[in-house]
Amino acid sequence: MRRHSLLLLFLAGILVLGASCPPPVPPGATLTARTERSQTDATLIVKGHGYTPGQGVTITIQNVPGKSENTICTRYPNPAGDFELQEPYALKQVPAGTDLPDVVVIGRDASGWSLIATTSASPYVIRF
Repeated sequence: MRRHSLLLLFLAGILVLGASCPPPVPPGATLTARTERSQTDATLIVKGHGYTPGQGVTITIQNVPGKSENTICTRYPNPAGDFELQEPYALKQVPAGTDLPDVVVIGRDASGWSLIATTSASPYVIRF
């Protein structure tokens, strides 16, 4: 009940302040995330397509095991609107049976729209 009330207050605040909705995502725009693991680290590979060429895409990476803060970086799409990011992370030891949320990647275009991609957190850990 409390969460519902807080959400309604938040939405009411948006209406009062006159906030507008973000622009729609262009048809065909995509964001993908996958992981390549080695013996010493796991590299998150993010690819975007259909973003505004030459304008900064803000990439936010959440829920990487062992990282207490989000990773935020910027990439600039080529003339076709494509970009790629490769971000390596050290492996983290966790007890067997530990539930891990997916790694979440948000790609926000300079014009305001965003896409979200997820990938399993399992490649980032060594279970003991």
